[in-house]
Amino acid sequence: MVTLNNNLVVAPLGAVLIALGTVTAAPAATFYGESQSLGEGSVRSYFTVDDNTGKVLELGISLTEGALSVPTGNDAQEVSNELSLSSEASGATAVQTAEVIYSPNSGGTGPESVFTVPRYRFSFFYLSSEQRDQICPNPGTVTYTFMDLVSSYTSCVGDELAQAVKTPEPEAIPDGFQGFEAGNELYAQPRYGTRYADPSLFAPVAMGQVPFTSNYNYGYFDGQWSFAYIVVTKDFLESKPDGVVNSLAQPEKYPGDGIYPTEYVVTYDSTTEEYRLGLRGWKTVPENSPAVGLLGLGLCGAVLLGKKKLKKLKLAS
Repeated sequence: MVTLNNNLVVAPLGAVLIALGTVTAAPAATFYGESQSLGEGSVRSYFTVDDNTGKVLELGISLTEGALSVPTGNDAQEVSNELSLSSEASGATAVQTAEVIYSPNSGGTGPESVFTVPRYRFSFFYLSSEQRDQICPNPGTVTYTFMDLVSSYTSCVGDELAQAVKTPEPEAIPDGFQGFEAGNELYAQPRYGTRYADPSLFAPVAMGQVPFTSNYNYGYFDGQWSFAYIVVTKDFLESKPDGVVNSLAQPEKYPGDGIYPTEYVVTYDSTTEEYRLGLRGWKTVPENSPAVGLLGLGLCGAVLLGKKKLKKLKLAS
């Protein structure tokens, strides 16, 4: 059995005090993870903080315009990119790793005419890559029959299946969220676990009452919340949205101490010519823990101050 411990290490008091040295407003500073190719462009993680205090503002994934030049159609293949965070982002929030998967208009998890469209699937994990590798390392192939439709997919099996779909405590699931049922390929995925979603978010889309632009669900493993999953359609990204913000439902119980996002934003950055899916609206867990709340502030503040001092030394030399 795998035990996951996502408690974050609190920043040294000195680093926190450094970050609190001034409260004057300042421009934001953005740091990037290693770039990877996607389509005719590239994709990378980004991390934005207040350039003066080090306060965490946004963590997300950005795609260049060429990353939207990808094949569509039933013969097109999925493309997966597991992304590293920048050194400045590592340990600053509960998010440890990120991933984006481009899916053409084949497959899908709902009515074909609505959900089966070219889309980008963004995942933000509260686990390390090594911890993800421990989720169902010995999968099998499952065949599921519904009426006359027969489908096969890779799934957790045996004892690993039981651990992957272990029911979380009610407090660990946001109000209204329900688990995916067996037979859905997202029910027990290797390196992911199982999924929970709010039907009220998907029903209006499935019924054609609202267009499918973006949506989200949460992943769980061994009864613990392990990642946030957000899907955005290719068409919506190509419309160059101007900072469309959506709320992320919150549970009462979290997998560990740290800061967690309460919103996601989809936007086109005309300056960098990138499409961005960002997490924001950070919540401190536990709420009454100033030390944990200042974790990202202390780490990033120390890094920013060090870089500013280095810049001054270079200018003086």
